[in-house]
Amino acid sequence: MKHLLPMLLLLTTVVPAVAERPKAVGVINYYAKYSARTTERTEKNTKAVSDFFERVKAVDDRAEWVDVDIFLPDRKEERDKWQRLIIAYPTDYFTLKMYEGMLDYIRSGGLLITQISGVLVDANENYEHDEGTTSSFALENFVGVHGASGCIIDQVKVVEQSPLTEGISTDDWQTLDPPVGSRCTTNQKAKVLMISKQQCKGPEQQGPYLSVMSVSKGACVYVAGALNSMQCAVQGQVMKNCLSPQTLEKYCIQE
Repeated sequence: MKHLLPMLLLLTTVVPAVAERPKAVGVINYYAKYSARTTERTEKNTKAVSDFFERVKAVDDRAEWVDVDIFLPDRKEERDKWQRLIIAYPTDYFTLKMYEGMLDYIRSGGLLITQISGVLVDANENYEHDEGTTSSFALENFVGVHGASGCIIDQVKVVEQSPLTEGISTDDWQTLDPPVGSRCTTNQKAKVLMISKQQCKGPEQQGPYLSVMSVSKGACVYVAGALNSMQCAVQGQVMKNCLSPQTLEKYCIQE
């Protein structure tokens, strides 16, 4: 009997199941394939996205580059390995098939974090910012906000507490130092967690800075403007919150 005990313990040990989404953080390597009208603009935007990747990596060293084509239909099995996929600012055009892939990713339990509202469509699917059209597909189905025309954001305020606003003062307006470039953003269907003061053409206006839209098993988090300065305490905290396990637990069903 003594000899049987170790064997019985071995047989009754519960072996943890392999995680359905074993990959933690993927950043879309947009400009590895896309061109932004001119060589100068493409190089400038490539550097901005590369710098963003390094900031993500500094918060979570599991971050990896991911091909933009991961949103295409034949890449579903691969994209569903990711807990979070991030679309950085500045990116613009995606094909309609890619937007449909983003929706499928969210529905199946993924967390999409985007700094664009997904208005522009690469209509001829040539990875160029040329023959583009506009679409409300992302707005209606998973982003819930609309961003257009350039603006500057210099102050933000928490309006609803969430794991995405953890560690950010709820007392009053918080200053972004330095201010960040963004789009004039309006909300239609998302849950707004933070608002911003937008310096656009004309009078100053307020709009969503941080919002979330849940769809089936997953969610889309929208952050207006560029998370371009980890020296800014608020932006640094927003980045950490987007990558926190608490946010994933709150908004995504992991099976």
